[in-house]
Amino acid sequence: MTASRKQIPQFSLEGEQNWFDDPQFVHLEDIASRSREREWVINPHRHTRLYQILLLEHGEASVTLDTEQFNLAGHWAILIPAGIVHSFRFAPNTVGKVLSIAETLIINNHAAMPAALHTTLLSTPTCLSFTHQEDCFSSCQTLVNLLQTEFNYPQVGRTTMIENLLGSLLIQLQRLQNSLPSHNSDDSLALRIKQLIHTHFREHWSVQDYASALNVGEKKLTRATQKAFGRTVKELSLERLHLEAKRQLVYTQKSIEEISHDLGYADFGYFCRSFKRLEGKTPAQYRQAAFTL
Repeated sequence: MTASRKQIPQFSLEGEQNWFDDPQFVHLEDIASRSREREWVINPHRHTRLYQILLLEHGEASVTLDTEQFNLAGHWAILIPAGIVHSFRFAPNTVGKVLSIAETLIINNHAAMPAALHTTLLSTPTCLSFTHQEDCFSSCQTLVNLLQTEFNYPQVGRTTMIENLLGSLLIQLQRLQNSLPSHNSDDSLALRIKQLIHTHFREHWSVQDYASALNVGEKKLTRATQKAFGRTVKELSLERLHLEAKRQLVYTQKSIEEISHDLGYADFGYFCRSFKRLEGKTPAQYRQAAFTL
């Protein structure tokens, strides 16, 4: 195995491989605290069992989330689920906050953080603009500043305060997402199917499975995805599986058989044939090419 492959970072907290798996872990820091010393560039990496929320307050950022790139300026929220490969290139002196939250804290704390947030707001990586939403931005800023105070000056009831402030912040971001344009019935349905695919792609759901989960007809579902993405539900599901396969080939040391099993394939040969049909290379060839560039 090449040295370059071993250096592909997969951290619980970027740059900190000795972080313990504390199910209540929450961390808040300035964007500049890690970026300034690295000339404002954070190379591709991913976090294990950590969600991250970046609140961009001032400056510019080029953000890559998996295969999508975003060029942001002004006020933005960047949402990164656990396991998503991401990188940043910030303009010098960019101002903002980075909030890291243990996945289990969000999933299990239904009192402060409704379960729906895990399947909607935090199911897929995204960037949310605060354009024309200054009140929402001010509210999010206030909540983040209150979180900072709790971290800096521990007092009685600190854990409860942090959990409730986190829940309030996530709800504000959910409201922001819901307020953005493109929420007619077809666009809203397309967003929901994309979120479901992200959650269930390893289970190889059929179009009927997705239609049943959304309580709509298969034809209506296909029309919505064709309109929004130019692809069918099956094509979107296969693309998500293929993306995860490529990600694991490059960013993990799992064997190809283990990756096939992790992605829900009962037939290893079928996985290899499917991968080659989409990529033009076998999984082994793709992995080798990634580390000989």
